[in-house]
Amino acid sequence: MAQNGGLVRDGPYQGRQIPTSLLHTSPVALHRERRELPLDLIQRIISYIEDVGDIARVTRSSRLFYYMALPRLYESVTLKSYPELRYIDGQVEGYGGGSPFSMGLNGLVTRNVAAYVRKWSVQGEWRERDVEEFSKGRIPDNSMMLNIAIRAAMDRMAILESFSWGLNAKPMPTIYQGLAGRSTLRSLTIKSPTQRLIRPTCLVPPIPSLKSLKVTDIDPLCYPDDFSLLLLQSKNLEELNLHWSPRMREQGEPSINLHSIFGKCIAAGYRMPLKRVGIQNLYAINHGELPHCIQHEKLERISFINNVDSSNPKTIFFDRTWIHPNNMKDVPKNLKMMRGEALSREHAEMVSRIKGLEEFYVINKKGASRKATPNGGSSAGNSGPTVVSPATPGNSEPPTPSLSHEECVGVASDYLGVLSRDHGPSLRILLLSDQWHLGETAVTNLMRSCPNLEQIGLALEDNNIDILRKMMPLAPKLYAIRLLISLSESLWEKIVNIEDDLHVLAMSHELWRDVYKNIRWVGMGRKAYKVGGIIRDEDKNPPRGSSGFVRSVKPTSWEEASCIEIFGLDCMELV
Repeated sequence: MAQNGGLVRDGPYQGRQIPTSLLHTSPVALHRERRELPLDLIQRIISYIEDVGDIARVTRSSRLFYYMALPRLYESVTLKSYPELRYIDGQVEGYGGGSPFSMGLNGLVTRNVAAYVRKWSVQGEWRERDVEEFSKGRIPDNSMMLNIAIRAAMDRMAILESFSWGLNAKPMPTIYQGLAGRSTLRSLTIKSPTQRLIRPTCLVPPIPSLKSLKVTDIDPLCYPDDFSLLLLQSKNLEELNLHWSPRMREQGEPSINLHSIFGKCIAAGYRMPLKRVGIQNLYAINHGELPHCIQHEKLERISFINNVDSSNPKTIFFDRTWIHPNNMKDVPKNLKMMRGEALSREHAEMVSRIKGLEEFYVINKKGASRKATPNGGSSAGNSGPTVVSPATPGNSEPPTPSLSHEECVGVASDYLGVLSRDHGPSLRILLLSDQWHLGETAVTNLMRSCPNLEQIGLALEDNNIDILRKMMPLAPKLYAIRLLISLSESLWEKIVNIEDDLHVLAMSHELWRDVYKNIRWVGMGRKAYKVGGIIRDEDKNPPRGSSGFVRSVKPTSWEEASCIEIFGLDCMELV
């Protein structure tokens, strides 16, 4: 029997009205069954949403989406504290309640959302009260309650994988004890205090599951915590990044002692099986500690930033111990990536002893913005004329003596020769100096030696674009190019002042050529562009000889382009 609109459609009672009492209690549906997407498909769709605001709006759309999107919404949580009151539309932020930092922390402690958190970061300036109590041997209640509240939230995070402490206040033992109890923790970032207040120093306990450790702003006079035991007993550690305060190098203060960090490993005869190491702003004598606590044969990636400057008379007595030939015998021969700003013939000789280098980055510490542009000596390939322009120091750093023209050319030739001869077939990413203005012969020789290059950043002699056209057929795998321009060049200001539309117009016609068919990213100075497919030219007055088709070129932010290594790793930061 079938029913439609309360009437019987077939059978002996066809055409008769069904009683209302039976109609509303019948198990037979009066409408077509509603179809819903499978839950796994909904979960897959939600996983592609990246904007936090969009995820929050999805959770408010229905009860089903609320439960499906809630884990994605709280997967990564960042709480930031501000030292001053902030206003939104004339009202103080958090009006009618607490600050966003405290209310967010309260939500993690009191609601059932902390169980979804995988990545947690606390940042900003915490207003510490009664700091004079430190000098009287007691931790102020304000600081202690902060640590207790964070620990309470941490204990509810059953799947926490990454934790970052970026507050100006110091983490207390209760925080480290909570981290040691997280069996899922893989990454830990700790910002050391930067004020010379008397504070307790913690011996950080081992975290067996930890794979990545980053400690920033280390200052021996600001009561940093002791990580030596963690390094000794965290056997799964693969990545170590140590960032010291730049104060010691600026003042020439010899207060850093590497033995205080690696002493327990050296005494126990334990060499950490690290794969990635980053060191920044180190000012200490090289007593040979590192080969005794790190397995060099397992190292794959090294970032060595602002640790050696042979041209600075204030630091030369310590820095020269790092570039002395006797201290450069233990070379990590299996390195895949090397990144730094210090260039010297001794370093080039060390690079020649490495086999199979895949990524090589030269960064410039004298950039005008927070993220710097590439540095270097000067120009020259193994053969080919070059143009030399001296580096101009940034305002934030004292001027240091620069290399002579001959020294710059010699250093550049050494590096290009080593990269071409010893690492050509394996190199995939290459970021050179913005002051090595390479001629046509030098560029073509380099590209012939490196047929597998995928990304390259280089400066061209006289900024000659014809060199670029001739090198492209030699690099069939190249998809990202960055043309480096030194801050000291007059061309820098011209490029900055020209509107993006004009850059896009010129590049869209140039990149239409078949030799650029694989190019997806282009950089010019501090500008970045994303290159798409071929489109019809909409310009009513196209240039003479135009085919009517151009490449799609769109200007993009530096942050978006940072996913490409020649953009993102061109900065004086450990990333």
